[in-house]
Amino acid sequence: MSADRPRILPVGDAALTVEMGRALLPELNARVRALDEALRADPFSGLVESVPAYASLLCVYDPARTSFADARAALEQRLDAPAATPRPGSKHVVPVRYGGENGPDLGEVARARGLSEREVIQRHTATTYTALFVGFLPGFAYLGTVAAELETPRRAAPRPRVPAGSVAMAGRLTGVYPFASPGGWNLIGRTDRVFFDPFAAEPALLQPGDRVRFLASDLPVDADYPRTQPFPASMPVIEVVDGGLLTTVHAYTNSQKLQDMGAKDLRDARAAGQNIVPSETGAARAVGLVIPELKGRFGGMAFRVPTATVSVVDFTAVLTKEASKDDIRAAMLECAQGSMKGILDVTDEPLVSSDLRGTSFSSVYSAVDTLVVGNLVKVVAWYDNEWGYACRVADLAAPMGSRL
Repeated sequence: MSADRPRILPVGDAALTVEMGRALLPELNARVRALDEALRADPFSGLVESVPAYASLLCVYDPARTSFADARAALEQRLDAPAATPRPGSKHVVPVRYGGENGPDLGEVARARGLSEREVIQRHTATTYTALFVGFLPGFAYLGTVAAELETPRRAAPRPRVPAGSVAMAGRLTGVYPFASPGGWNLIGRTDRVFFDPFAAEPALLQPGDRVRFLASDLPVDADYPRTQPFPASMPVIEVVDGGLLTTVHAYTNSQKLQDMGAKDLRDARAAGQNIVPSETGAARAVGLVIPELKGRFGGMAFRVPTATVSVVDFTAVLTKEASKDDIRAAMLECAQGSMKGILDVTDEPLVSSDLRGTSFSSVYSAVDTLVVGNLVKVVAWYDNEWGYACRVADLAAPMGSRL
């Protein structure tokens, strides 16, 4: 076996990895992407999915349909074939606001590399980067490789929160944080481009092999990377920064009591049809799971009220900047007509709970109930907690059923 022969190693009892090498070399990554594309076009029997990394490809297979030995043999046969060239990826231009509050580490990077901030920006925007693979966060593409004179180690102490859209560098790589999260890379700028939209047909903007150029507003870009105006405006206009509090006014549920009776939870012991009952809510915990950047900065409670169905959410939050009622309505309407169509609706009518019975939307934003004081905002949204939930279960079951 030659020294550069890829290694095929087991990963548990239902996966294996093909190691092309261990170095961060463009040619190794190209081989990984070529093999990944070949397997997607013509998978071997039992292959579930393939996941590319820097210089290796993880292949997950169904052990009920194939064995490690058979999967390895199928891959060795692919590797013995002449090396293919991966497809040319899509081109993307990413406009960046460099330095200042958008890139707090730009000055430190410049000093460490013996350059001016302007020179760092010029070198960072001069390179066409390849998306080597996507990982760490949904939609986070590892872009390589930066010019040698820009190579900078990760920060010694990671930040607990990096803002969404932050453009960063670490070692030979650069990338964009798709949403707020902890991170240890050096922040040199920020963009308004959206790199991950869970409601889009392709949630991640960048795919392995895509090519990316960063663009500062006062620097030119090559003609074959056309700058389209306006740049996509799917970055949320409103972002919660200092936390938020949610109150759900919820129809009573079948876990509550018909009459007052003894129970460990004294409030839960009271008759549901005769009281407004304060309670915990799982909604606040769930938000932290599906929107990680809000974890630990988002809390809430519920009031169970004596109605059969239809509930309402009252959410109060501190925003990054002041926003008017019209700004908030416009942002909601953009989502309702775009990425959250069929999930979110907007109403300007003075509705009450019975008007919402049977709505299939998960949330109906009530524009007339929005309150704004500076950057402190309260928004209200209705939902039918029975029928709306059933509709989302049906939405989930449909694609699952199609795969059976």
